[in-house]
Amino acid sequence: MPSYRIYYAERSISAGDRDRVFGKYPKEGYYDVEVLEETHWEDSIEARDPYEALDSFLREHVDSRGMLMWIDDRQRSHAAEDREADLDKTYIWIEEDKLMELQGVEEGTPGMVSCPLCDGAGEIDEATADEFAVAVGDGEEETFA
Repeated sequence: MPSYRIYYAERSISAGDRDRVFGKYPKEGYYDVEVLEETHWEDSIEARDPYEALDSFLREHVDSRGMLMWIDDRQRSHAAEDREADLDKTYIWIEEDKLMELQGVEEGTPGMVSCPLCDGAGEIDEATADEFAVAVGDGEEETFA
């Protein structure tokens, strides 16, 4: 079964911005926020196709579909009321008081992992990624899978 990489960002924002984006009853808001801090993440999911991978990822990361929103071209947020994952939409949700934003989905090459040197823009073999982790880390081996 193919493996897919799901890229997403964790953003610290003010409570006021969170309320403006998600509203009291999550239906529609504005995605104009001041990001206080940002961290990028990547998950690897095995699935038959990218739609199934995205759906599986969202089910794992979003507590309630009611807190899942998508952003339109005008930066307005809308409740994701349908259950169908759409690769063309930018999804946002709250996870442990952090605003999360989907950055993309792509199929991974078997035996390869995201390159830690280029922030995931390319792929390298897992052994090379582990060597890099040992060289720049605190001596503890990490796997970039």
